[in-house]
Amino acid sequence: MRTARKRKSRKRFEGAVLAVLAASVAGLYGLSLTTNFGQKADIPMEVLIARGLLPPALGDGDEERPQAFQLAQAFHGMGYDLESVARGEQLVPRLYLANLPADLDDINDSAVRKALFLRAMLPLVLSMNETILADRKRLMAYAERVQDGVRIVPAERDWLNDLARRYDVEDGDLFTLFQRVDAIPVSLALAQAAEESGWGTSRFAQEGNALFGQWTSSQEKGLVPSERAPRASFAVRSFGSLAEAVRSYTLNLNTHPAYQDFREARWDAREMGQPLDGYRLTETLQRYSERGG
Repeated sequence: MRTARKRKSRKRFEGAVLAVLAASVAGLYGLSLTTNFGQKADIPMEVLIARGLLPPALGDGDEERPQAFQLAQAFHGMGYDLESVARGEQLVPRLYLANLPADLDDINDSAVRKALFLRAMLPLVLSMNETILADRKRLMAYAERVQDGVRIVPAERDWLNDLARRYDVEDGDLFTLFQRVDAIPVSLALAQAAEESGWGTSRFAQEGNALFGQWTSSQEKGLVPSERAPRASFAVRSFGSLAEAVRSYTLNLNTHPAYQDFREARWDAREMGQPLDGYRLTETLQRYSERGG
């Protein structure tokens, strides 16, 4: 009984922490699905490296990881500042880190460390949402054509079937597919990454790009927690890059049965023409930490 109470208490605490983080991220930086993203025609990374604006290792997981000061200098050289982004004065660069700096925890100023983490993660979250929303737009166009009695060609049918398999939806169940193929509020994704990874400083984030605390039953695909119970067999899932971690996280929220309440609340917001509020949607994710993501 006492253990059950502790679990409930911990779950409420973690939910409260996540809500506060989501609110602070959204409140301080005004980050949303409509945050201005740089165009695909941005200066190529090779040019930025040649100009000395980026360290060579910034986007290549096979090379030596950049140091925190290198990353901070790169962001400064590009004029990438969260407050400027929130005011609409600066586009978020399409700069995708493969890994976080290994010395992130050496930054003594917590505000500087957290801002660096958010700037590193924001392009990855926006890019993933951009991809999801492009699929959603295409799905909507096909659904409207079907409703109008227009037949779709085999290639389009193959795309729909592939999308349904990816989101674990039975063929023909367009309602469930629409519920699942949708973006994750930026503030929510950043808050969960911050909470689950210790702002990118945890062992799991540093060694396995594990930002969201997702579990796996295969120890070959994950890192074993040092405090794991003797008979437990789970591991914290690791990823080859930060982008892979973000992709897995969004698919997890969009498909796992434990997060059906989240998807329904998001759908309701869409139906009422309301923006997706990361702070409010945290109320539907009380099982996240309990499930390990």
